[in-house]
Amino acid sequence: MEPIFSMHDRTKVEVIGLSCGRHHDAFHQHLQQLCDSWHDIRYGDDLHVARFLADLRLDVLVDLGGHTADQRIRLLTARPAPIQLSYLGYPASTFLNCIDGWIGDKVVFGSQQELEKGPREQLLRLSRCYLAYHPQPDTPEPDRTAPDDRFRFGSFNHSRKLSDRCLDLFAAVLREVPSSLLVLKSTTFVEVHERHRIARRMAERGIGPERLELLEWVFGNHNHLALYGRMDVALDTLPYSGTTTTCEALWMGVPVLTLLGHMMVERQSAAVLAGAGLEAAIASSEKELLQSARRMAARGPRSSHDRLALRRHVAASQLADSAGLVHELEHVYRQLWVQRPTRWRL
Repeated sequence: MEPIFSMHDRTKVEVIGLSCGRHHDAFHQHLQQLCDSWHDIRYGDDLHVARFLADLRLDVLVDLGGHTADQRIRLLTARPAPIQLSYLGYPASTFLNCIDGWIGDKVVFGSQQELEKGPREQLLRLSRCYLAYHPQPDTPEPDRTAPDDRFRFGSFNHSRKLSDRCLDLFAAVLREVPSSLLVLKSTTFVEVHERHRIARRMAERGIGPERLELLEWVFGNHNHLALYGRMDVALDTLPYSGTTTTCEALWMGVPVLTLLGHMMVERQSAAVLAGAGLEAAIASSEKELLQSARRMAARGPRSSHDRLALRRHVAASQLADSAGLVHELEHVYRQLWVQRPTRWRL
């Protein structure tokens, strides 16, 4: 949301931040400074806070949390704003009558998504990628830092995304490329038990510990991104696809392979890859993904030159076009305002 907050046309749009999260750090303060006004709505009963929101006389209220932790989406059932939308932070429908639209694009919303949405929820498909990636200024150079020349697949998604089907696919990739390794990183790997649990699950699939590298959490965004130098190709998780991790991998010069699913939760990486002009990395079947993995491994470890070339490609793509995204969001908001029900025009 950072580039969206900062790039709105302030002659036409007033940005009001509504915060209900518990995390308050330097980046939280940075986001607050990008808004015209900011309100902490963690406290107070629902009716009183909903009344407060109504008194702000918002034209469009965009919920970013859905049914995730610390959210207060129940406030929206009191209709504090005439147009209420869902966007970005929750990869599924809220299924609430009070949500009028859900913002995505033609890739992240497949045809079957029409069958799984709220009763009054309109799927608002942008004509471009529904998000934009804006790297932090402390991003390291995209270099290969693996200790040897063995080809490494990897995933830095949280370990809760490592479903049985996901690990089945990862194991199939390693069997397809017998000399390869798998690099996994999760904040949960600070716990020895969790590392053992994942290693045991891979062993059940015939992948021994000698083919695994389990990386622990590191302090600082710069150090986290630098660890992408330990892998050559990233494997997307399923059915819960990556988003931020996919953007980060691409920016660090690491290609990402994903298996296209049916619902938004399964298609987020596909939308990111399409936005970056990398549709060839979107597989329609497990067989196709395995073929892609084998082809990429046959080229050998990705050099620093290859990684820098991918970063430059992404930087010139729609995925990095924050201004274009903001322009289209503003257009959608204006259209919805013009088309709003008559009762809200009184």
